[in-house]
Amino acid sequence: MVPIEILHVGDSGVTETTAEALEDENSRFEVETVHTQTAALDRIEGPGGEPAVDCVVSGYEINGGNGLDLLESVREPYPDLPFVLFTDAGSEEIASRAISRGVTDYLARGPETDQHELLAKRVETAVEQSRARARLERLHEVTRQFMREQSSEAICETAVDAVEDVLDFQLGAAWLLSDEQSDGEPELRPVAASERTRELFDELPTYAPGNSLSWEAFESGEAVFYRDVDQQPDAYDPDTPVESELILPLGDQGVLNVGSTHRRDIGDLDRSLANLLAANAEAALDRAAREEARARSERELERQNERLEEFVSVVAHDLQNPLNVAEGRLEVAADECDSGFLDGVAAAHDRMERLIEDLLAFAREGETVEDTRPLFLPTMVEDARESADTAGVEIVVETDATVRAEPERMRRLLENLFRNAAEHGVPTQPSPSQPSNTAGGDEQDPERHVTITVGDLEDGFFVADDGVGVPPEKRDRVFESGYTTSRDGTGFGLSIVKQIADAHDWEVDLVGSTAGGARFEFTGVETDP
Repeated sequence: MVPIEILHVGDSGVTETTAEALEDENSRFEVETVHTQTAALDRIEGPGGEPAVDCVVSGYEINGGNGLDLLESVREPYPDLPFVLFTDAGSEEIASRAISRGVTDYLARGPETDQHELLAKRVETAVEQSRARARLERLHEVTRQFMREQSSEAICETAVDAVEDVLDFQLGAAWLLSDEQSDGEPELRPVAASERTRELFDELPTYAPGNSLSWEAFESGEAVFYRDVDQQPDAYDPDTPVESELILPLGDQGVLNVGSTHRRDIGDLDRSLANLLAANAEAALDRAAREEARARSERELERQNERLEEFVSVVAHDLQNPLNVAEGRLEVAADECDSGFLDGVAAAHDRMERLIEDLLAFAREGETVEDTRPLFLPTMVEDARESADTAGVEIVVETDATVRAEPERMRRLLENLFRNAAEHGVPTQPSPSQPSNTAGGDEQDPERHVTITVGDLEDGFFVADDGVGVPPEKRDRVFESGYTTSRDGTGFGLSIVKQIADAHDWEVDLVGSTAGGARFEFTGVETDP
């Protein structure tokens, strides 16, 4: 049992008697007596701003002052130190003043022979409550430290450090379920241990199914305490120096083992604090696991994007060179002969140019944006109109919103939407040898044009047209890479739109417009007033 150090302050005639009586009442008590306020304050002062005693018991009359003055002097540096006023001068006035100055307890000395027994119980209660509060505060600090740690190993180190400080056990170690399992079997590998544990064990074991008490607790998910580990038939090592052990599962992450080299029991407070420590460690480990998984996913995605961009750049370069040669020779052929077939070749070259451009754009858009800034939407519409081929398209702006976006990507998003409406929104006339596509694809009707409207939504904007629209059963597919209903389309225009929206954390939905065409709605858009 942890001893309780008591400082008894009062007249020399009564302090010795009280000190002896308290030690007789409780074997944990170690009582020291002083007779002046100055001596008391000197004795209480401990290293690091902490009190050197667990409790002060003071009479009212002391040499050079009184107990209330001492109480006031103690409370300023040590607001939580238990202080019991034990005095002959009992009165409601003294009790009231003592309570107002923060006394822990007040007991009037009387003729009853059991007053020392009552005093001992109140001192023990006050000290245990004070220690419990201190341990809970330390546990709160450990929890805050959990939230600051970035790795599972660091979280386990913090948990192990808390074993002695918070739980008052000598030994602590943590095991985590291994991601790299040997022979296809799951196992718990040690990742952290206290200094005393490392001194006691040269090497901590790895636990597998059926070979230890730790695995049993991990599998059951229930904390278990063994007062006599060496008597347990399923103990990993029957000759272990650990006498008593508390095994705390950490969810599906691992276990935290708390032990002692001598037999001991575990009280309700210790068990509650241990369960809190394990629950907080489990929550921190779950968070770290998610963050580590996300970081691995982001690193893998970055590598994939780099490989994709490299691949597309090489392919685009390898395509561009022969395409340039073909275009040059087509110009020579056009000068030497007049053939309608050459127009088809030129159109094929144009489509290849756009396909290369869209492939490069798709590979380079990335998953996130960093340089967002306020963009006046009507200005961005005008810029996109000028850079996109919008012949036969009328654009109506019904917004004066300012949105936060990356300028180049915002311009490309609008360009692709305008181009999509121009290419797919106008009804087509099938050629004699090719049937018409549902949403465009052959020769456009020269009598029709498309009107595109850009307007406001409650938390974003929309781009709508009055063209032929997209059938409901095909709307889920239009954002897929390579999907197109046009012979001349590349199938990347709308997938790039979706990619840009995702990079900005926007939602994009395709619905029917009021004029019967396609309406692209962008929500979750940050706007500036």
